[in-house]
Amino acid sequence: MKKLILTTLVLLLLTSCSQNQDNNDDFIYIRGYVTSVYENIIISRSPSGAITYTDLETMVTIPACVQSNCSHDRNSVICTAMAENPIMCSVIYGENLYIFTVSEQYELVLYKCDLSGGNRRQVFSYKENHPLASNPTIIPRFYDDSCIYFDVHVNILHERDNGHLVSGKLSKSLIFRYNFATDKSELLIETEINMTEAVHCFGGGNGTVFYIHNYNENKEYDELSEEEFEKIVMDFNSDYWETQRRDSVIMNIESGEKMVVSDDFLLKYWRYHNGLIYYIEEDKLISYEPFSKEYAIVHSDVPKNSNIHFHFDDTPFLTLYDEENEILLFYYYKDNKWNEGIKDIAIQYESRDYFLFIYDSNEEYIIYAILKSDYYAGIDTSFEISPPE
Repeated sequence: MKKLILTTLVLLLLTSCSQNQDNNDDFIYIRGYVTSVYENIIISRSPSGAITYTDLETMVTIPACVQSNCSHDRNSVICTAMAENPIMCSVIYGENLYIFTVSEQYELVLYKCDLSGGNRRQVFSYKENHPLASNPTIIPRFYDDSCIYFDVHVNILHERDNGHLVSGKLSKSLIFRYNFATDKSELLIETEINMTEAVHCFGGGNGTVFYIHNYNENKEYDELSEEEFEKIVMDFNSDYWETQRRDSVIMNIESGEKMVVSDDFLLKYWRYHNGLIYYIEEDKLISYEPFSKEYAIVHSDVPKNSNIHFHFDDTPFLTLYDEENEILLFYYYKDNKWNEGIKDIAIQYESRDYFLFIYDSNEEYIIYAILKSDYYAGIDTSFEISPPE
């Protein structure tokens, strides 16, 4: 029965894919760390490590495996929902599933396979050559109609005086993009192994990548020992913090041109979406193209004291905060006006027909979903998405 359900689900995915693939001019953020969304399907992993699909319309959860009499855990040698290495995240694009993993030997690997988990092959790998490299991560951030963009971070172990190896301050960061059509990967940004620098990809689109660059202008700090450096960063009155920088950088991938978002924008609450900076000035939502330096008024009559939050369902969402800086209310633009969203539903990502949000309850992240049509109608029909068993 599960084989029939998965086959039907895969056929539905392929059908929706063929209908939407040619029209995918935008890009899609990958909001979860171990969870991603495609159409109305949540791709996650079970406690046993198996990749699972949860259909939001039926709430049926099945493993990405068509093998009969399979236990779908690490005891099974035939399960196509399992990976040889621990799975960090899985993403669907087109007719394929892409699985990001890390091995016990600290090698980061990207696999490409069928939606049923079969015909798996390695299409990307990275391993830092440093002898004390440890605890690497590979985090997919977003994909457009040709590539998926992801971060790689590697920590370098440090030997204490007692001979114990611990995770130190030394690290290295890289940003890659992988081309779906060619199965080739390209290194976009790389830092040296040091104690003061890191990059984190947060978006892009329209031939650009947007990332945060943390660094210190005083290069002498990288000449210190781990112990000396740790004492300095723990002292918030030290000179270190006067020269520590956190730049927001937009890079044109083809030309390599970079733009550090200026202090003028940093004084505003802004977001980067599909190649454009969005921010609010007085009662207007404004878009700004960073390389042509062209401005445009997107919408007027913006609700007072609100900030740009994000684009969902191809429309801008704004937030209004309370005195504790908690989100009080969402606004969204629809039917040529700003509308109030449902109180206490702080949207974080979306599927085709659902908004999704997370409640942090007793340090446990619980995902909830609500139909977009119900949200727009002001009807709270949100429901909990139980984690796969």
